[in-house]
Amino acid sequence: MIVSASSSPILHLVRSLPELIGWLAAPERSFIAKLVREAGLESGDHLLDVGCGTGHVLKALARTAPGAALVGLDPDEDALELASRKMPRTATPVKLSQGIGQDMEFGDDCFDVVAATLLFENLAGAEQGLVLSECYRVLKPAGRLLVADRIDSPTALVNYSLESIQRIATGAQPAPALDDLIVHAGFDPPETLDTSLTLTGRVRLIECYKPRPPRA
Repeated sequence: MIVSASSSPILHLVRSLPELIGWLAAPERSFIAKLVREAGLESGDHLLDVGCGTGHVLKALARTAPGAALVGLDPDEDALELASRKMPRTATPVKLSQGIGQDMEFGDDCFDVVAATLLFENLAGAEQGLVLSECYRVLKPAGRLLVADRIDSPTALVNYSLESIQRIATGAQPAPALDDLIVHAGFDPPETLDTSLTLTGRVRLIECYKPRPPRA
């Protein structure tokens, strides 16, 4: 039997790849869209994306928040290069800076919103606390922290297992949960806005505020 090129299973698979990739990426795009919507940026707002990676969140924000000032921070130079290439040509300025969340170069009280997407699951408890303290410092009073993190990803489970082994070996106390670290950094108690199911685990989107200073 002769099989034409147009009916070849391999060719059909190749032609279907864009649709398949889009289907696989749909859950990831879903929680990013929710974060962008919850950010609710207005003209003149300043947002910092900590651990911005290759810029998925910044790209979405640049398209939906005209007039806002966007800053991405990441230690990976190659990731920032990729991020710069994918930024849309819009009126929304996007600045990309190389650095770490534990020691940011920005001044105090300079951002209205700080976002951290899939960042804390890759950090140990002590590093999480340092990043949260820096997020608190750079946020304006009444500013918001938006965190989207997988709560049962392989990376998170590995980190938890390693920390558990270390605690057993050293007799140290259990590491505080992320919500407790957020409050310890000075934020109001976090609120869960949404939980999305992705191919690599559930992603929880939480929001918390930096309190306003008490009136004199």
